[in-house]
Amino acid sequence: MRSQWFEIVVAGEAPQVKGLMIGFLCGRGEKPHRGIFFCEDHDIDSESFLQTIKEWMHLTREMTRIVAEKSRVDLLKEAVALSEPLFHFQVVSVKKVKKASFSFQYAIYSKEHGKRVKDLFASLPSTVEVHYEKQEEIIDKDAKGVEAYSPVHDYTLESKGTVSGPLQNILDLHGRISEIDLIEAEHIQLELDPPIDE
Repeated sequence: MRSQWFEIVVAGEAPQVKGLMIGFLCGRGEKPHRGIFFCEDHDIDSESFLQTIKEWMHLTREMTRIVAEKSRVDLLKEAVALSEPLFHFQVVSVKKVKKASFSFQYAIYSKEHGKRVKDLFASLPSTVEVHYEKQEEIIDKDAKGVEAYSPVHDYTLESKGTVSGPLQNILDLHGRISEIDLIEAEHIQLELDPPIDE
């Protein structure tokens, strides 16, 4: 069964909120990094597309965004509530993550590297969708042997598009792509349901 993920926005500075969460979970005998991601640490866009009125009310304070599995949400809310008298943290909103996505582009001039990238995208799970704005592979035999710095190449693989799907799949893919210098990947964007807390 696919995990359900939620974005939790906490009014408070990130280092303090992280310390609170990690300490609270460790004190409960929980693994602090299981099922929890701090958005700024995982290249997840720190701004929701639509801000809620609750967030507007706290614009004078720094916001820390956390993505957590459903089983962790109540634990994190409890940690914030217990610390409120000392740190004045507050849960601003909790929103279910519908899906995640990020844009990418690349231009590759080596068949070997091109195969590596094509294999990567061909191996994606069925839950991940790839929407191409541009996808082109050109083999020019007449340019064979031209130096690599020349504007003419015997092989060209160019692509630009967006991948979308379940959060965990997109996080994994974004991490794999970040290890390939030939691919430029934008920040991960979250598509969220309306807040579930009033």
